[in-house]
Amino acid sequence: MRYLLAVLLLIATPALAEDDLMARDWSVNTPHSLDAYSPGNTEVGALVNKVLDSDWNLRVCSYKFVDPARDGQYRLVASVDASGRHLCINVVVIGKKDGRAVLIDELMADDVDDVKTVIHDLNGDRHVELVLPTGWTAREGANSCIANWLKVYAWKEGHFVDQSRSYPDIYKVRLKALEESRLDAFNEPCAEMEEDRIARFQGGPANTGFDRAAAWMADPSGSLRRKAAAVFADINDEASKKNLAILAADNDPLVAETAKQLQESAGHKE
Repeated sequence: MRYLLAVLLLIATPALAEDDLMARDWSVNTPHSLDAYSPGNTEVGALVNKVLDSDWNLRVCSYKFVDPARDGQYRLVASVDASGRHLCINVVVIGKKDGRAVLIDELMADDVDDVKTVIHDLNGDRHVELVLPTGWTAREGANSCIANWLKVYAWKEGHFVDQSRSYPDIYKVRLKALEESRLDAFNEPCAEMEEDRIARFQGGPANTGFDRAAAWMADPSGSLRRKAAAVFADINDEASKKNLAILAADNDPLVAETAKQLQESAGHKE
């Protein structure tokens, strides 16, 4: 009898995975739950494309079903490649309401190949948070590092909301990783940028990193001048605004365009 049940279970499981996703019960405690018997990539991809109303077929990089509200209902967290170049920089959260799929959140991140690596229970309270690395500086090819910034999103009033300031320990861990990264000359500028930003974020001097960025302004490397622009935009004091304006008139068109875009984004923060 046990052998027969095992065979029946093996037969039934693929059939469940092929069922229409919206026809399934999204309850946590239901038999054959979405997490225990996860649907296939094709089915999840079709759902994501339908919810996002995409004109082309977006590729789902990875996904997981979680219950962030602790209300007994799953939500789908999926990373999506919108570029076709395996850049998994969009993270979407989808729920089920009145029998249909609804978009809850669409968040930007930096290459989330596996969403399981960004889903955490930071407080040990069985509530999940999303810890997303976000690109702070642009991709410039293989000859320049990318400065990232960690954001912590916690569930609040039906959405994942940026609650980074409530999780200071994340940045303590990150600083230790940056110490090692800084030893590599290739990663050094980006590690320094992020260390300075963490210091500002956690109540250090508001212009931490200004002198370093000012020195980068005179560097022949356009990459470092673009990084300086990112620092000035983040500090956003009067001296930084003046330097950002200088970079907006840089002889390098890419530096100038980067600085102009950052001027605009910094203006929106005010």
